[in-house]
Amino acid sequence: MRTKIRVMFKKLKLSVVLSFFLFGCGFLLSGGIANAASCTGTVPDHAEMYFGDDMMLTVDMPFVYSTLNNWDKKCEFTCNAGYIWTGSACVLPAPRCTGTVPQHAEMYFQDDMGLTADTPYTYSSLDNLDKKCEFTCSSGYNWNGYACAALSYSCTGTLPAHAEIYSQDDMMLTVNTPLVYSSLNNWDKKCEFYCSSGYKWNGYACGSPTPTPRCTGTIPQDATMYFGDDMMLTVDMPFVYSTLNNWDKKCEFTCNAGYIWTGSACVLPAPRCTGTVPQHAEMYFQDDMGLTADTPYTYSSLDNLDKKCEFTCSSGYNWNGYACAALSYSCTGTLPAHAEIYSQDNMMLTVDTPLVYSSLNNLDKKCEFYCSSGYNWNGETCVL
Repeated sequence: MRTKIRVMFKKLKLSVVLSFFLFGCGFLLSGGIANAASCTGTVPDHAEMYFGDDMMLTVDMPFVYSTLNNWDKKCEFTCNAGYIWTGSACVLPAPRCTGTVPQHAEMYFQDDMGLTADTPYTYSSLDNLDKKCEFTCSSGYNWNGYACAALSYSCTGTLPAHAEIYSQDDMMLTVNTPLVYSSLNNWDKKCEFYCSSGYKWNGYACGSPTPTPRCTGTIPQDATMYFGDDMMLTVDMPFVYSTLNNWDKKCEFTCNAGYIWTGSACVLPAPRCTGTVPQHAEMYFQDDMGLTADTPYTYSSLDNLDKKCEFTCSSGYNWNGYACAALSYSCTGTLPAHAEIYSQDNMMLTVDTPLVYSSLNNLDKKCEFYCSSGYNWNGETCVL
């Protein structure tokens, strides 16, 4: 009897040890048959599981994305070379501007948006609407072929014979500045010169003194010289037009009331469009020509041939009664239950776009959606 009990005890111990061994090796006893634990779910397209991550499992585990192969975790996968993880799939990255914008340069507004392929940064003095990833130099800098270099400025023109530039008047310039004669060294001006000792300015050169300095030339018709501008002259000076009576200058004239200066004569102003064209609006072609009287700018959806100074809103804008407002677009229709729109598919729309199911996130399409995890598309809605 004792021998039979001892044999039964040994069999029980062997059964316990065998069960523990099979469990530790990743097996579960079910109906007397050992089943291996495994990774559950599926590895997405364009992805691969880390080597050995489906081995020596103790329990079933779902596939999960990871940028690193963690030694203490299983069933991890990563995207194939050239693909990125969106949170639900491995996709090719969106096109971008490549390279770098140089120092002291700025990319044109939104030139990195709406790309169809990776595009290198390139310099352009203009913002070309049909090109992307263009940059220009910041204010005060100029493109020398490979970098944006600080501009250097100087006095322009030729210093007359027997003339001298005022001390430091050619230093710390912020723009190229023409040389100009001045009998005084004005602290707020640059590139001024004066005649050397024994010489006097005659309006165009430093020459010998003349006995009776005067204003030279003639005052145009419908113009008047400023009072006293022909008195106390030190050299002959030509008549010159000025909108203001500068106290440090002579022989200046201005147009009579109601007249404007064309650069060579004082004339009555031509009729013109009055007011301003609103932002994001454009005047119809030649609507400011052939006017018979001053005419205010007015909005019109059509270019009326018998009217002038009409404007319309630019493309992408609409008239709201007082301004041209930007049009806004959206995804139309209703998102089904248990469905999700692909990331950013409802952004940067150029027209209203209907919602549509897609198993993939097509980079060249908008307003696409997919079924949430655990749901499938049956042609009309997302179901379990």
